[in-house]
Amino acid sequence: MTTIVGIRDIARNIDLLKEYDYVDVEDKKTHEYKGLFLSPSYAKEFKEYLEKKSQKEKEEKLSRLKKYAG
Repeated sequence: MTTIVGIRDIARNIDLLKEYDYVDVEDKKTHEYKGLFLSPSYAKEFKEYLEKKSQKEKEEKLSRLKKYAG
């Protein structure tokens, strides 16, 4: 379950984050997308995904550099 909320909505009622799996955050005036809040149940899994992705990118860069250095 998800919804779109404004930054002020979160500041006024932080408990609304508990009701959803993830919440899209946008600036209500400009409708500019500001980010995403994940529920704790998804946050750990997503963090692990980002760490693996970052490690893979670092390894690919290192591999490309080794081609020129060696």
